Amino acid sequence: MAGLFSIVPAWDAGLFLVLGFFVSFLISWKLIEVLRKHGAVDKPGERSMHTAPVPRGAGIAIVTVMVAALIWMVFKSGYDTVAICLLAGTSLVAVVSLLDDIKTLPPALRLAAHITATAAVVYVIPPDQSITGGMLHLALERTLIVIIWAGYMNIYNFMDGIDGITGVETITIALGTLLLLGGMAFNDHGLLAVVCLALIGSCFGFLCLNWHPAKIFMGDVGSVSCGYITGYFLLVLLHTSHWYVAAILPLYYLADGGITLVRRLLRGEKIWLPHRQHFYQKAALAVGHDTVVKWIMTANILLVLSAVLVVLHGPWAALLAAAVVATLLWKMHSAAKQPATHQNKA
Repeated sequence: MAGLFSIVPAWDAGLFLVLGFFVSFLISWKLIEVLRKHGAVDKPGERSMHTAPVPRGAGIAIVTVMVAALIWMVFKSGYDTVAICLLAGTSLVAVVSLLDDIKTLPPALRLAAHITATAAVVYVIPPDQSITGGMLHLALERTLIVIIWAGYMNIYNFMDGIDGITGVETITIALGTLLLLGGMAFNDHGLLAVVCLALIGSCFGFLCLNWHPAKIFMGDVGSVSCGYITGYFLLVLLHTSHWYVAAILPLYYLADGGITLVRRLLRGEKIWLPHRQHFYQKAALAVGHDTVVKWIMTANILLVLSAVLVVLHGPWAALLAAAVVATLLWKMHSAAKQPATHQNKA
C-alpha cells in the first residue's frame, strides 16, 4: 500500500472536491427523469419510509466520481496493486448492486460479490502489514478482515433507510479519515486523501437532491459502494493507527445496525428483507427525516472528535464515543414513543 501514500499537490485535491460535487449533482439531477422513465422507482409500501414514488439508483453519480478518483489513484501510484484491486472491487460492487436495484438478485449472489471485492484487496496487501502484529496467523487474520468488511458493507446498506442518512454518514467518515491520516497537509497519505475529498464532494452534490423530502434515492449501487470505500478507509486506519479508532468513526451505524440485526435474528426474521425497526426509522416516523439526520450529523462530528482525541491523548477518549452513541440511541428511542404526525411522516 506504500504506493498510495505519496505527496500530492493540493490543487489536485481541490479539483476532485469541486468536480466531485458538480459532477455528482448534475448526474443525479439528470437521473431523476431517466430512472423514472425506465421504472427504477421505489414505491411506497408497508415497510418503506416514504409516501410517494421516488426514483432510486442515483448512487451511480457517486460511483462515477469514485471510479474516476480511483483511476487517477492507480495512475499516480504507479499502478499499485492494491489501488488496482480497489478500483476493480468498487466496479464489481457497483455493477452487482445496480443490477440488484433494477431486478432483485439472490442474496447469495450479492454476498459473493461483496466477499470477492473485499478479498481482492485484502489478499494483495503486503505480508509485512499485519494488523495483529503476528498474534494471528496471517491467513486467518485476513480471512477475518474479509468477513468483517463484507458484513460492514451490508450493515451500511441496511442503514440507508431515510433521506440523507448515508450521504451524511459517508461524508463524516471520509472527513474523519482525512483528519486522522494527516488532513490537508497531504504529506503521508496524499493519494488516499484525494479519494476522501472526491467522496466528500460527490456525497454533498448528491445530498442536494437527497435531503428531505428527497427527489431521488441512491439505491444499493450507492449505499453498498459507499460502504465498500469507507470500509477500505477504516482498513487503512487499522494499519496506521490504534485499532479502536477505526471502530469509532462508524460507531453509530455499527450500533444501530448491529443491535437491530441481532434482534431480528433472535426473532427468526429474514434479515435481508425491508423493515422499519432501526432506531432512526422509528424516530423519523415521529419527528421527521431531517431532524433525525441532523442528530446523527451532530453525533458523527463528536465521534470524529473522539477519534482524534484517542490518537492525541489515549484510549480514554473512546468513552466519549460510547457516551455519544448511547445518548443518540436513547434520544431516538424516546422520540419514537411520540405519536407520528402527518407533517412528520415521510
